Amino acid sequence: MSKEKIIKELKNYRETMPRQTLKTIRGQAIAGDIEGASKGFNKEIKKLEGRSVEDCFAYTSRGCKALKVKNCQGCNFYKTKEEAEAGRIKVMERIMSLDKDRRDHIIETYYGGKMGGNLDEC
Repeated sequence: MSKEKIIKELKNYRETMPRQTLKTIRGQAIAGDIEGASKGFNKEIKKLEGRSVEDCFAYTSRGCKALKVKNCQGCNFYKTKEEAEAGRIKVMERIMSLDKDRRDHIIETYYGGKMGGNLDEC
């Protein structure tokens, strides 16, 4: 792929690819790193092609729970339901690893003082 072709192809993905990603790939192409720009471009295309709106954890029949807009293409909040659940578990493990005072402060501040399970057992 040539520099001009990469820049031309990037224009087709303005609406779906994150702006910073577009700028990075364009900058690589202009700087002469055609191989790096091409590799990054192909990686982003594969990432976009593998997404399905119905697979997103925030998607419901009424629309997106994470955003008010309905443009799901290129959304930075996109995660599968499994990835979102794994993230929640990781957060809980991290909170539970803190000392009791810090843990209580976080639970009170961000969870309204209520979390599932008995927290004093940890």
